Amino acid sequence: MQFLEESRSHQKNADIEVLRSFAILSTLVSHLDILFFWGSDKFDAFQRTFFLWGGVDLFFCISGYVITGNLLRSLSDARTGSFRDFAIPFWVRRAWRILPSAWLWILVPLALSIAFNRSGYFGTAKGNLIDGASIVAQIANFHIWSCYAIPGMTCGVNQVYWSLSLEEQSYILLPILLFFANRRTVVLTLCVIVFAQLFLHRPVLSFLWFTRTDALALGALISIFRQSNFFNGIEPRALSHGWLAVIVLAVFCVVLSVIPGALVRIPFHTGLLAMVSALMVWIASYGKGYTWPDGPIKRVMVYIGSRSYAIYLIHVPTYRVTRELWMHFAPHGAVIDGTYSLRFVLTAIPMVLVLAELNYRLIETPLRLHGARVADQWRQSRIKDTCSVARQA
Repeated sequence: MQFLEESRSHQKNADIEVLRSFAILSTLVSHLDILFFWGSDKFDAFQRTFFLWGGVDLFFCISGYVITGNLLRSLSDARTGSFRDFAIPFWVRRAWRILPSAWLWILVPLALSIAFNRSGYFGTAKGNLIDGASIVAQIANFHIWSCYAIPGMTCGVNQVYWSLSLEEQSYILLPILLFFANRRTVVLTLCVIVFAQLFLHRPVLSFLWFTRTDALALGALISIFRQSNFFNGIEPRALSHGWLAVIVLAVFCVVLSVIPGALVRIPFHTGLLAMVSALMVWIASYGKGYTWPDGPIKRVMVYIGSRSYAIYLIHVPTYRVTRELWMHFAPHGAVIDGTYSLRFVLTAIPMVLVLAELNYRLIETPLRLHGARVADQWRQSRIKDTCSVARQA
């Protein structure tokens, strides 16, 4: 097994968190049709120009970049060991990082569909159980596609999990590729993944849309080339001027919103989203404030970005809870329509933020740290076993 030079020491990159904040805020906006269930001509007109589902592609690219970087940092320590010494600690950390929160927030809609569902907006218990089974099996992207493609398919309300399953599938395959292939093969494989998809026509909710991996592969390539002299030579130092960084980020954010909206007729618009996302991650990868200058606004964005996983899991159930709550609060016989828009926003958004903070503090952080300890203990036990065998030999 041959591969890359050891990665630089890991530091939390605030600029990556800034991108995560935009990605999750875009997702919150793109799903407002779930909150405003009565329909809105103004919102529909807005989405025809600015459709913000491209935030998911930005998440994909960030994930490819961050996860590949994590793997490269541990790869040098595994060069003399076995694949399981390399992969199992990574999989243990990822499992404790993502699965407890994910599984909690598939149980919540299931419980609500049984106990708090006068409106029927939480679907059926059977549909949510089927969703949950696909999520646990890490095939939710295929299941959610079938919900839209196959008439009469029994489904619940956990559609956002399709993207998490796609990422989880990459977490299984990336360690295999990085460990067993040399640098040239890895780069060639990732380039083939990108160019095989880049110019495909992938309409929203099509099978290719639910299985797209070009943004993930581009993020992985950025992480690989992060250590090269060429990468250092193309550093966008002009963005050290804070005002210019803000303008450039704003332009990229607008472009990422316009491509699925006003420019959706471009056949390869999904590939364009991957490329724009890659440019944004490239700029953020230097970690030198090229996305936003330091200050209170950036601190807020970093805070939102650090809670983005919890917000992603929680926002759709909360949007649906808001409808159910106002059905109970509204006067008897009242029609819930656009006149409730402000009340719905003032109910749902604070609830999302509070629940995300609780999830981050009480579930995400302690279990992520526990997973890191379990992985370290497993690694140490393997080292002791190896040393013991060597002494006996």
